[in-house]
Amino acid sequence: IVRWTRQHAPGIRPLVFDGQSHHMAGASPALELGLLLASIVEVARGLDRRGVAFTDLAAAATVRVQIGHELIAEIAKLRALRLCFAKLAAACGASGEALVPRVLALTSSRFRSDLYDHRTNLVRSSLAACAAVIGGCDSLIVLPFDGSEGDAARDLARDQGNLLRAEAQLARVADPA
Repeated sequence: IVRWTRQHAPGIRPLVFDGQSHHMAGASPALELGLLLASIVEVARGLDRRGVAFTDLAAAATVRVQIGHELIAEIAKLRALRLCFAKLAAACGASGEALVPRVLALTSSRFRSDLYDHRTNLVRSSLAACAAVIGGCDSLIVLPFDGSEGDAARDLARDQGNLLRAEAQLARVADPA
């Protein structure tokens, strides 16, 4: 799949390395990052045995992480992810674009969310979204603050990302931290 996608559909990323389950289980940011990187190494080794270079793996992969509301810790987690991925890629002989992972950040960590005061979750998801943007995510998904499928909650979730990008202009600043 990795080879076929690279040749016939270069914009598609069929591999997803997902650190959400570790985060949701209560892992610290360091443990979450370590487990995520270990899974990348394991897949890289398996693909290398099949003749697929790390450069092809990097072009076919997205790294998905859950972002909580602890602003500094989550910014550091994303920055450490990028740094560790670059070192891993270099150790595997990759260079150029393969040194930079494609990072998808998800907010609204359900395991830390307040089930009774949903309005507090708005603040939490705003902090998480801010941490994701400042940390350098490539894509951001803000989940509804109350876990519902209602239009108001979805609109607020969408608007949080738009406010950070368009109003606060965090994506335009070289290093907003």
